[in-house]
Amino acid sequence: MLGFAISLPAPLLLLAEASYVIYLTHLLLISVALRVFGKMTGASPFGSFWMTSVVFVAVVAAGCLIHLWLERPFQRQQKKWLAT
Repeated sequence: MLGFAISLPAPLLLLAEASYVIYLTHLLLISVALRVFGKMTGASPFGSFWMTSVVFVAVVAAGCLIHLWLERPFQRQQKKWLAT
């Protein structure tokens, strides 16, 4: 370890904590976005910078929500199980 602590703003800390979930789910979420945007617009969402940006933000937001609603509660429960 470096011997000092780094204080991160809350949004960056959430992003850091959710990074593994984002990594695990990004391919699935991108394929869903391709199908949804493809049906809505008839074009690939990666055809423009703006649509790519929307898909990126949607994937990161969904990963953060999955972390908050699934991973964090499971981690708390796991700590309780292991403590007993």
